[in-house]
Amino acid sequence: MSDVQLAAAQAAREDRLLDEEIDRRLDVLLSAEDVGPDARAHLRGILKHYAKSPHPFRECVRDNMKRFGPGRTEKVCATLGHSPPLGRSP
Repeated sequence: MSDVQLAAAQAAREDRLLDEEIDRRLDVLLSAEDVGPDARAHLRGILKHYAKSPHPFRECVRDNMKRFGPGRTEKVCATLGHSPPLGRSP
């Protein structure tokens, strides 16, 4: 296996693990009654984007305050603040 193939396989595995962790956290944070599948897909993209940041909660709140407003922004971004950090090795 070449270095390029190995790096691609590692990146694919990290993305898959990140997706699984985001799904798990969304299930805990949001009940099925509160948020439908379309909204979950939207939130998943937001969380995946910020999960790879060194300061995901801070950046998520800063960027999404106008979109979600006070209270809801912190609730959405709080999924990024729980341990272990998403997208980064401990």
